[in-house]
Amino acid sequence: MKKNILAFLSVLTITVFMSLGYTVSAYGLYTYHWTKDTTCSYSVGTDFTDSGKYSVTLADNQWNGISNRHVYIVNNNKGNSLTSATLNGVCDIFKAYMGTNYYLAATNLWYYTGTHHRSEGDIFVNVDYSIDATATSCPSDSYHLASIIAHEMGHLVGLDESYIDGAVMYYSLSKGTVRYTLSSDDISGYNAITWND
Repeated sequence: MKKNILAFLSVLTITVFMSLGYTVSAYGLYTYHWTKDTTCSYSVGTDFTDSGKYSVTLADNQWNGISNRHVYIVNNNKGNSLTSATLNGVCDIFKAYMGTNYYLAATNLWYYTGTHHRSEGDIFVNVDYSIDATATSCPSDSYHLASIIAHEMGHLVGLDESYIDGAVMYYSLSKGTVRYTLSSDDISGYNAITWND
């Protein structure tokens, strides 16, 4: 009986907020984040095609386009030949062969000991899946690279998964889906990060 009442009250609360014009956000934040006004320099794997590199640029433009941004994501144009995450002072984006029973992509994050500030993050894209680097479209049998990178860069700047379908930080991406443009939930999450400490 208590569970039914709690479920009813939860639905009622959300319904009331929505009817009053409030937005229900579902973004998550990581405890650790960059210090305010950090420049996050990244390199892209030398085995990325030109369209793949452009897809990465589309993704970083989304996060760099936020007004009042506090993390600057900048391509150092040096390239890398990594196949695994490496703590080397640069946020590297690279391809990895992890099998189709593993994640589509992931971000490995490092933090300074004794603080809650991030020091580096590497992003790998699992190319055992079919990945398409077409800028603004994607065939139904592939995953969209710019959407993958935009999501992983969200982890890089400090966001966890979202439960709002349509958000870049939504926890799942289907084949053929193009979702690299930030939603209001993504931007709200970014703005909720405590940048001053």
